[in-house]
Amino acid sequence: MSTADTTEGTTGAAYAGFSRRAGAAAIDLITLFIPWCWTFLLTIAIIALGPWKSHFDGGTIKLAAFLVATLLTPLLYFSLLECSKWQATIGKLMFRLRVTDVQGRRLTFRRAISRNLAKWLSTLSFGIGYFICGFTRRKRALHDLLAGSVVLRFPRS
Repeated sequence: MSTADTTEGTTGAAYAGFSRRAGAAAIDLITLFIPWCWTFLLTIAIIALGPWKSHFDGGTIKLAAFLVATLLTPLLYFSLLECSKWQATIGKLMFRLRVTDVQGRRLTFRRAISRNLAKWLSTLSFGIGYFICGFTRRKRALHDLLAGSVVLRFPRS
């Protein structure tokens, strides 16, 4: 790997490919299950016990809770952890991956949120947005290209 293929300040790092990123995502989905359940139940409680409860039937409350939990929980999980000092979610840590900007710096919360909102485009494109990381020079998915981020793989220390 040439010096042009590494990011400033990330000695020994290489760009993370699709299979490692997919493995990390699988671990993150398992990790997200309990927080998702808590968000779902908390949202139901807030809606069902709030002063507006008479305006909604049980099905509407459950649908609202499902949508809040499904949209908010992953957005906060990925964004908060990827802009943290670890620069990675639990799954990424297990695969020795870190998310940085293109200069190798830690993401700001704003950029992390943007990156994770852009994952909806990667998903809505029938997953093509994720698969393009196998065809770009720095192994960037659509959401990485839009947010100006890269995912790096670090060797065992």
